[in-house]
Amino acid sequence: MSNESTINALSSSLSKATNGASAVKKGKDTIGSTDFMNLLVAQLKNQDPLNPMDNQQFAVQLAQFSQLEQLVSINDKVGKGGGGDFSSLASYLGHQVVTNSDSATIVNNDGGSALFNLTEASNVQLRLVDSTGRMVESYDLGALTAGKQNIQLSGLSTASGTYKVEVVATSASGVQSKPTVFTGGMVSGVVPGPDPKVIINGKEVSTADIKEVRLGYSNP
Repeated sequence: MSNESTINALSSSLSKATNGASAVKKGKDTIGSTDFMNLLVAQLKNQDPLNPMDNQQFAVQLAQFSQLEQLVSINDKVGKGGGGDFSSLASYLGHQVVTNSDSATIVNNDGGSALFNLTEASNVQLRLVDSTGRMVESYDLGALTAGKQNIQLSGLSTASGTYKVEVVATSASGVQSKPTVFTGGMVSGVVPGPDPKVIINGKEVSTADIKEVRLGYSNP
């Protein structure tokens, strides 16, 4: 295998592996730590001594691998119900998480993100509903393609507080549906204890309620 083709294989695999938390659940199109190390060793063994791997590109690959390993570790903890020790909780810091809740906490006009799945191309409206069931804000997302959607709840005019997020999708034939919504955001703090929690937009969320951990806000 040439140096260039191996680099391309590594870059392609890492790109798939680090594009959202779902990618770290190993499947046909993802890469695990063993696969990566095997590719890396093969690359080093077969590189052209007169044209070795670029140091900067090698450093980037190692950094991506480190991020991948960290996400795999975090998602393993999520699947097992999380860990209560501080070192385990600290690994959530700075990461985007998706919760099992459809409620978003708004602070300074920002409510994190809302994730949902559309079964067909639709015109979509997102709504914020208060504890009494009253819609306090809505805005049109326009036409979205079928599949998983990740919408940023930013630039809101609603007062700070916790609201239920609803999505109403209207198909081309005029049929309305309400896909299940999951909310999330950046982890800014942690609370160790018997029921460990992470802090998202100032709200404490139990690690047991974390559905996924992501590298960023990119669409799934």
